[in-house]
Amino acid sequence: MKSRRYILLVILILGPALSGCGGDSHDTSKSNEVAIPVHTVLVTDDEITPVFEYAGTVEPNEEAALGSEIPGRIERFHCDVGDTIPAGFLIAELGSETLIQARANFEATEKDWNRIQSLREAGSASQQAYDRAQAAYDASKATYDKTLASTLLKAPFSGVVTHKYLEEGEVFTLMPGAAGSPAIIRLMKIDTVKVVISAPEKDYSKLSRGQTALLHLDAYPGKEFAGEVSLVAPTLDTRTRTADVEVKFANHDGIIRPGMFGKVVVRLESNRVLLINLDALIRQEGTGTFFVYRVIGGQAERVDIERGQVYNNFTEIKSGLQAGDTVVTSGKMKIKSGSKVVVSSQEVIK
Repeated sequence: MKSRRYILLVILILGPALSGCGGDSHDTSKSNEVAIPVHTVLVTDDEITPVFEYAGTVEPNEEAALGSEIPGRIERFHCDVGDTIPAGFLIAELGSETLIQARANFEATEKDWNRIQSLREAGSASQQAYDRAQAAYDASKATYDKTLASTLLKAPFSGVVTHKYLEEGEVFTLMPGAAGSPAIIRLMKIDTVKVVISAPEKDYSKLSRGQTALLHLDAYPGKEFAGEVSLVAPTLDTRTRTADVEVKFANHDGIIRPGMFGKVVVRLESNRVLLINLDALIRQEGTGTFFVYRVIGGQAERVDIERGQVYNNFTEIKSGLQAGDTVVTSGKMKIKSGSKVVVSSQEVIK
């Protein structure tokens, strides 16, 4: 019985001591936590000029597949592929049975009208006969003039002849051919060229006519061509949620050719934004949430942020941080919110 009391007394005496020792050990481990070295960047408030980049193919400012209103044989070409011609230039002449018939009818009615006119002056023809002859003459002349014009293929605008679909001696018909529609030649106006880009819905509200743009072509590495936005489509494609945006570029020396592939960079208005390195961002697994570790008083603090436009190696911060904050860029995978950290180096965005 005495031995049981002795054991109980020892336990009661040692119990508080053991509990006290446990508490001291916990406090000691907390104070002895090793600070993790990290590299940081200072959040900067800076003025930038945002840009949008799109891929696209060069197109002529104007183009047309030219043909005649009537079928006929190509009698003569006055230009060849690659020739630059002015507006109104006679491209080709056609021979046509329709023209022969129109000419014969015109000549016949012209003779009748001249005869009736002579009789009327002599007082031998009625006014009614004269009027009928004049009406027939006017109608046949109009038909002949229109038919003749249809056999003389002229350039509606200045440009470069890029295709000939027929040769001299071949017959032009009104049936679809190599051009997809009845055509004899294709003419392109390229002293100004354009690139039609597909702008996503998120960019649409920021694009407008008159914005400056640069064109970089694979054919001319290191060279850029200046232009501007000439048209923003009033509606978006319901399938792709994109809008066509037309950007025009001067091409007086003619070195930009339709079909060339390149990149269009549209410059927006300058504004002030918060910037940090992309290296600072951490994406929460399985979500679209991004966060960073901000350093305050030697400790890391998780901060969820909203991203904006990306500029090379930097990203705009729309919310979550402010200018002057220190954010971890290297060593972030070794820490968590509340970790002790020591800043090894700090970068300032310039």
